[in-house]
Amino acid sequence: MKAIRRLDQYLRLRGDTWHYVRRVPKAVRHIDDRTVIYRSLDTDSRKIARQRRDICADEDNQRWNEITPSRFQSSSKHASYRDASHRARSQGFNYKPMESLVSQNTVTNLLHRLIALEPLKDSPQRKEELDAVALLGSVKTPSATITEAMDLYLSEIVADELAGKSPEQIQNFSKIKRRAVSNFVNLNGDIDMRCITREHAHTVRKFWHERIHPKDGSKPMSGSRSAAYMRAHRLRLATLAKAAVVQVASKDKDGNPLEWRVPEDFEERAISLDLKQGRASGVKLLSRQDLNAQLESPGATWLDRAQVSWGRGGLGGISVKSSAFAKELDTAFQQRRTWLIERGYAELRQDEQKTSIIYKRGYLKALETEGFNAATEKLESMTGKAHVAAQSGRLIEGTVSQKYELPHGPHAMIETQRAFYLVPWESTHAQKWGKRIKGRVLSGGGIDWDAGRSRGIGR
Repeated sequence: MKAIRRLDQYLRLRGDTWHYVRRVPKAVRHIDDRTVIYRSLDTDSRKIARQRRDICADEDNQRWNEITPSRFQSSSKHASYRDASHRARSQGFNYKPMESLVSQNTVTNLLHRLIALEPLKDSPQRKEELDAVALLGSVKTPSATITEAMDLYLSEIVADELAGKSPEQIQNFSKIKRRAVSNFVNLNGDIDMRCITREHAHTVRKFWHERIHPKDGSKPMSGSRSAAYMRAHRLRLATLAKAAVVQVASKDKDGNPLEWRVPEDFEERAISLDLKQGRASGVKLLSRQDLNAQLESPGATWLDRAQVSWGRGGLGGISVKSSAFAKELDTAFQQRRTWLIERGYAELRQDEQKTSIIYKRGYLKALETEGFNAATEKLESMTGKAHVAAQSGRLIEGTVSQKYELPHGPHAMIETQRAFYLVPWESTHAQKWGKRIKGRVLSGGGIDWDAGRSRGIGR
């Protein structure tokens, strides 16, 4: 059976409501007389629609598996458990193992499940058996090690957050999380998630404590910075909790916070708090791409904008004195200049005294256009929808679905049923995430949104 390969496969937005739309495979059309399945998912949220889509797809696969098992049966070791969970939910219950049902103080829940099975006695035998298994908890709950849980987290749970990011961005997102899991596994083994106890956490804490404060008085190892990062985060979160930016979700036996609840607009609220308190970050984000990613990137990168300043011997806030970082930067600038010359954005000129590089007029704007076009082509390939240019006077209307990072700045992807727009990211888009938005492109190059904000196209 063809797996779900695209994030929005089988999804279609009609008005403000998402629908599950899927063609019935030819192999089962002699039994299932529907040509196309069209089912409302009763939500305007893309995230919720994807979750309900998965349930609908699994239910259809299970139904067709009863007809042609060899074609639609899932090979996953978790498939039986997922199928049982979905069938239980379709009957209005949560899946619970049999031992959990019989160990409860009351048998009311079990009786309700038995009563729900009564009307199903006239159903086909196969369906009746599967529903009974689901409601009475006969499927063994599958185990999942901490490594498997991390793989599931990165491949499914945060898949929508990683959509549209470059391989380098995805690697940076996952490497710290995988390193933390690797440290845990090295100390405790790759154990079942359900078997993790407080003792395992103490083992990890002791490991880092001994690296930060060696008992023999030796110099702390450089790897101990991870624990220092954790301490710094705890202090920062304590400050944010006092200002009601975050909330403490749970505490340990000594009353120290263990977990925090972080809102979706955390970054904006944290920055706003710093500005109110007269603090400003000493870190300035120059580019979301590392140097290697910028060397042959289609689009106007930080290297392109900083070329002239570097050639004059300095960059704002960055020392160009002899250092390993300065040498790395200089090498990157030289490689990027070679790439620009090969692409026709610059040329070398030589006179009697020296050789100089001359950049074509408007080359930064041309690079921005090239990067923008490359991004829209990639999104067209991923979504199967056509890109519509935000031309002057055009009314833009659709759902804010993605934040897409381009070399020259973040953009918002606004989707309609058959097409999408790619426009410069604004705070309005964060507020309207997953919702409908409307705006008109102004003749001066800005977009007038409902909130009344505007910003230049492609800037």
